[in-house]
Amino acid sequence: MKINGVVYAFLLAVSRLYAQAMVSSDDKKTPVGGALETKVDTLEKVLTAAISNFPGPKGVKGDQGSQGVQGLRGLPGKKGDLPLPDTLLDALSVTYTRWGRTRCPTGAEIVYDGFTGGSFFTNFGGGVGYQCMPKDPNYDEIADKGGVGSFMYTSEYEVSQFASKTGVRREDDVPCVVCRVKRKSSLLMIPAKNVCPSGWRREYSGYLMTAAQSHAHPQSFECMDREPEAISNSHSNTNGALFYFVGSKCTGRSLCHGYKQDVQLTCAVCTI
Repeated sequence: MKINGVVYAFLLAVSRLYAQAMVSSDDKKTPVGGALETKVDTLEKVLTAAISNFPGPKGVKGDQGSQGVQGLRGLPGKKGDLPLPDTLLDALSVTYTRWGRTRCPTGAEIVYDGFTGGSFFTNFGGGVGYQCMPKDPNYDEIADKGGVGSFMYTSEYEVSQFASKTGVRREDDVPCVVCRVKRKSSLLMIPAKNVCPSGWRREYSGYLMTAAQSHAHPQSFECMDREPEAISNSHSNTNGALFYFVGSKCTGRSLCHGYKQDVQLTCAVCTI
């Protein structure tokens, strides 16, 4: 039990006054002197012991103690992912075709270059999709040359909008190059965007192109480089697989918001 110092002094004074009063009274009321002193001393000791538990004023700050012993070792943490070794990273790669160019962008290596081919635009059959044809084909020997039911034709730009910027004219033949990028695992061509998502590398950007929708033979949508080249001395109206810009039509809510009607759509080829 903790007793306030003022209370202690008060009780001690009361006990002494009581002792004096008892001594000065008549013999019938006066206890034996030794017994009274003993009771007073006992009360004083009790009060002294009680007051010793009462906190005193805050003292000055002591010196810093010595360093404690080292604590126990903590539990092991969650195992993290191990980084891929360089040999495995070097084995990762993606390839893509850069339409309209003869060289790959910085950071990519050339697999081969050539010219763009495809089915003739008036054909109802044949293969679908433009092909990057190498300049030096290889043939196997066959006994009979018959059996050919489809043909590969060269391709042409069927637009004149590149002429003022790059000198490429309508009916020039279209070059192409196949590129390889090391330490990449994913490839994406994004229509209507000329930038790549955060964290992706833009290999090149340009314009979305394909065959005319009025033609008999369909083609795939490809990303033509924004600064295309032409194959030298190829300007001739031989047709074949043709390239036209792609626009958008407001035929639904999605294509009516943010898209400009009848304006050439852009594109970007991205890797990560």
